[in-house]
Amino acid sequence: MSSLQLRITFAILLAVVVVAALVGTATYQRLEEQSQADFNNTVQAVREAVTSRLERDAGSLNERVDALRKHQVIRRLSQDLQEGAWDTRVTIRRRTKQDLKQLMVGASLDALWVLDAQDSNRVIGAPHRLGDVGLPAEIAAYVLRGMESFVIARESLVRHGRPIELVTVESGVRAGRLILVGGRVVGTRVASDLQAGIPSKPHIEVRDGGGELLAETPVLSDYSTTQTAEVVHHNPGAAEPALVVALQVSREQLDAQLRDLSWTLLYITSVGGILGLLLGRLLATRITAKLQVLVSAARSIGAGDRDVQLPAADEDEVGELVHAFDRMRHELDENDARLRRAERVAAWQDIARELAHEIKNPLTPIQMAMETLRRAHQRRHERFDELFTESTETILEEVARLSKIVSEFSQFARMPSPQPRAYSLNDVVHSVAVLYRDGHIELSESLGDDVGDIRIDPERMTQVIQNLVLNAVQATAGVERKGRIRLVTERIAPDRVQLLVSDNGPGISDADMPRVFTPYFTAKAGGTGLGLAIAHRIVDGHGGRIGVRSTPGEGTTFLIQLPG
Repeated sequence: MSSLQLRITFAILLAVVVVAALVGTATYQRLEEQSQADFNNTVQAVREAVTSRLERDAGSLNERVDALRKHQVIRRLSQDLQEGAWDTRVTIRRRTKQDLKQLMVGASLDALWVLDAQDSNRVIGAPHRLGDVGLPAEIAAYVLRGMESFVIARESLVRHGRPIELVTVESGVRAGRLILVGGRVVGTRVASDLQAGIPSKPHIEVRDGGGELLAETPVLSDYSTTQTAEVVHHNPGAAEPALVVALQVSREQLDAQLRDLSWTLLYITSVGGILGLLLGRLLATRITAKLQVLVSAARSIGAGDRDVQLPAADEDEVGELVHAFDRMRHELDENDARLRRAERVAAWQDIARELAHEIKNPLTPIQMAMETLRRAHQRRHERFDELFTESTETILEEVARLSKIVSEFSQFARMPSPQPRAYSLNDVVHSVAVLYRDGHIELSESLGDDVGDIRIDPERMTQVIQNLVLNAVQATAGVERKGRIRLVTERIAPDRVQLLVSDNGPGISDADMPRVFTPYFTAKAGGTGLGLAIAHRIVDGHGGRIGVRSTPGEGTTFLIQLPG
């Protein structure tokens, strides 16, 4: 599977997974939000139920205490207190306590306070308590506020002859000279009633302001994971809570839903992933099959085959790409033709200019030698024979130089095209290295085992390598250190090999680097400047590339890359 197919398949698979993740996340959030909303509704329901229950209890208390106001015991006690007789008659006080206890029990009250209306801190009777006790602060504040609504108080009640501390709901009325405050214990029935009124059946605990447990409901569900909240009731004007109702709602059902959702999403994601892989592979294969044709055609064109034909394409984006590719191929053919013509003209213009310059140089000494001979002959110079010999030698040397220039130019102009065949590049390199290996130069070889046979013209490639090695030999001859030349072959790609020819000579200046392969450019005395131009032409004829890199003072490396 190609990298493009992998990317397309992965993209489709990723899309499936992302969609499943988004759906799962949204569903999770929705369930969590719904659970939180249900819990908030439950808390609100408990808050309303607590308030309603306390108000209902207060209303019932108010009716009972109001009924006591009309009782003859209360009316008589109010009259005695008004007349001042209650303080002086001990028998009245004893009888009062007994009578008040009977009234409290008869009215189904757990607590009863009888207070002096003119001095609310004065306790006339408290039959639910032992001995003389002070008035609780909650009840004192309640009376001072005019007995609005009800009050939650911590009471010390008598049970089986001994006092116990309990929390009561109390409500009061005024009866002549008296204030009556009656209360009922906040008991287990309160928690049960609260739980019964809520569909989710939360676990409820009723605590006093100090945190002491007053009542709780049975555990009906798994409360290993819960949501908890508290409904706090304050007496009016009090900073500390008077009654706290704590509730726990089990997340068992929500957790089960989330587990089911997880498995469902995992199943959907797995099935979607498999379908995504299959669909992605199918789409990727169809898309890349069309693109592969373009890739093959591009490679053929890159290799020089401009006659490649593309199959008819569909009327889609790939089809438009095929049509554009065909147009580009035709434009490349036209541009190459124009470029080749322009390059040939420019190249031959440069060569003609350089050749004219090279030919003109020997003509000057020939002309001067001839003019010297002519003047010496006319004057019958006594050293004419000596001048004749020197002048003719100069003429012959320059003619030889002209002959060499014309011969190399003829060779360059008539150079045949390479005739490549399967041949070992390593063998060509080694055969050249043997010729130049002597004691004056350290020449080493590093021939890659994976280079193998490639399609080259051995004679032409030998000429290239000999030229490069000879240049390296001549370059290292002018340095004080011992000359070193290194030949390296290596495979740099499945279809490409590389040859490196390195030396430790003086290097090439930055100014000369762009002209290295230009015909007739040379930095050596007596050189023609055609060697590297011929090497460049041979390598180019093999479909390869030749380049150079150099560091002045350190050395030069020529790089040849060939198809293989």
